[in-house]
Amino acid sequence: MWWIIVATSLVAAVFDIRQRRIPNFLTLPVLVAGLAWNGYRGGLDALGWALWVAIVLALPYLVLFAAGMGGAGDAKLMGALGAWLGAPYGFYLLGGVAASGAVLGLAYALLRRRAAQTWRNLAGMTMFLPWIALGPGSLRERASVLPTAQVMTRMPYAVAVFVGSCVTAGGVWLWNI
Repeated sequence: MWWIIVATSLVAAVFDIRQRRIPNFLTLPVLVAGLAWNGYRGGLDALGWALWVAIVLALPYLVLFAAGMGGAGDAKLMGALGAWLGAPYGFYLLGGVAASGAVLGLAYALLRRRAAQTWRNLAGMTMFLPWIALGPGSLRERASVLPTAQVMTRMPYAVAVFVGSCVTAGGVWLWNI
């Protein structure tokens, strides 16, 4: 199943680089096929786990989207990949993608000569994170303390999903040999 994850994330990365979006005609069939495959292979129990992992993998990216800090395509892509992987591999993928996103994000900021601004943004987001996550009012209102879009360094995040997918797939393969 890892070839599906790597291939899907590669296609998504190409779309994200070229068009700055991840199309639904990529993510929706992968989500449905992943759920169907897990249901066929393991019955309702496996289908339930696949759906749960899809939601868990999409959730952090949905929160970022709701706060205006990411795209909905990233959430849909992670959910679709989670539907294929189920547990525990989906959770490994989430960690691999998050780590890849952090490293690639900092490298992207350095290449764009925005490292100092990126560090300031990260410090501000980290300081306000508990209040943003748990404070009163709507998420959009709480997120108003975050840096504005003009000072954020935005990168095509599907590249991080692709790199994280490759690294995680390689790690799982190495672990299993």
